[in-house]
Amino acid sequence: MRAVRDLIAVTALASALLVSAGCDPEAAGPAQDTIAAWDAWLTTHPSANDQLRGTSRLQDLFLDQARASEDPADFDAYLARFPTGAHAATIREEREATMFRRGLLEGSVEAWRAFLADYPKARDEHDRIAADGLAAARYAPHMAMGPVRTERVNLAEDPEGPKDGTAFRVDITNQGDRTVTGWWLRIFYKDAQGNVLSRRKWPLVETPRGFPVPMPPEASEPVKPGETRTWEWATGDLPEGFSGTPTLVPMRVHFADED
Repeated sequence: MRAVRDLIAVTALASALLVSAGCDPEAAGPAQDTIAAWDAWLTTHPSANDQLRGTSRLQDLFLDQARASEDPADFDAYLARFPTGAHAATIREEREATMFRRGLLEGSVEAWRAFLADYPKARDEHDRIAADGLAAARYAPHMAMGPVRTERVNLAEDPEGPKDGTAFRVDITNQGDRTVTGWWLRIFYKDAQGNVLSRRKWPLVETPRGFPVPMPPEASEPVKPGETRTWEWATGDLPEGFSGTPTLVPMRVHFADED
């Protein structure tokens, strides 16, 4: 028992000597590398050097947290704490990019409204894309989509040729009361974990001048209320790791009464 007491005393003396010599064993930082731990550590290490080092590490952790969660609130937490911090410009750029990406992936009214509310004059073409996405999201409940059908096809449409491509088809019914002259879908290829590998876009219907390639006249025939049309996308360029079924998100709509 006496040996244990002696060991404790020696340990305490060694720690005291280290502190008096400027070698605080905790000076390197808290045992846990978390925001809460560094916050607590800063309250007990008031020196300018420790404050500078601790604040720098906190900024890195706030940035990591925002990137991991992709939650606007976590980006805002950094800016509230460090409005002129080392990562402030990066945080602002990534916050906008994250909210824009959420709009693309969800294609929801809520996601696009939130983006446009925070970035009414967004950079690049984000404002136009977001406005188009919001309009499509509003009408999307009326464009009922069936299940996606997958089939191996010949890309040259040669019935005797090799099956060198994959076609995705889905029946879409206009259940609304407006005639649709333009309806575009964004196609996301994802892996088994839901990560986006790549994306494409293709219309169900579009005016002749709006089609990206020459198309038969029927491809520009408006989709009237109650009508069902089959959307089709064929490709020979599927990304490695693709799960097998694309995610389809409405991205643009035009109506006959607007043309």
